[in-house]
Amino acid sequence: MYIRTKTRTNKSGRKYTYAYLAEIKQRRNHPKQKVIKYLGRVYKTERTANNTPKILPSESFNEMILALIKKELENHDFKETAQKTVKKEDLEIDLGKLTVTNAKNSKQACIQLNQGMLCSYTLKNLLSYQPPKEDIKRIGKHFAKTVVEAGIQASQPIIIEIFKKLQTIINNKQQ
Repeated sequence: MYIRTKTRTNKSGRKYTYAYLAEIKQRRNHPKQKVIKYLGRVYKTERTANNTPKILPSESFNEMILALIKKELENHDFKETAQKTVKKEDLEIDLGKLTVTNAKNSKQACIQLNQGMLCSYTLKNLLSYQPPKEDIKRIGKHFAKTVVEAGIQASQPIIIEIFKKLQTIINNKQQ
């Protein structure tokens, strides 16, 4: 599955981009895209800072991921308005409920960050990450892909530190 975007022009000539979760189905001799779920209108933001999060080895996996997400949003001028709520203009990310919405109309939204999209779907994938039942190398690639899909940009040492925490979780489940 992947995130597909479509741009539409309304009657007044304004263009809007919308995101959908899609998959490719093989039909006879050619592939066909099938839309699974509507993810929301896409809002583009510019990165204005390049601050890195402080990740402590004593933190849990989820605390590390939350710190990473919050710092990335902060780098895009989002401000923390409540304990687990981050906001910029009409866009609101509730890290407790794992939702990304336009607060003005309470509709789903997607925020284009770096090379990915932060929306309720990618937020849930990241904060409730479930590694595939494969070898550790493939799990590492899958985790990195999940981070990039959510538009999170992090340095290699930070990703390695978070992955080490993930490894300990996987090892504890196997015992």
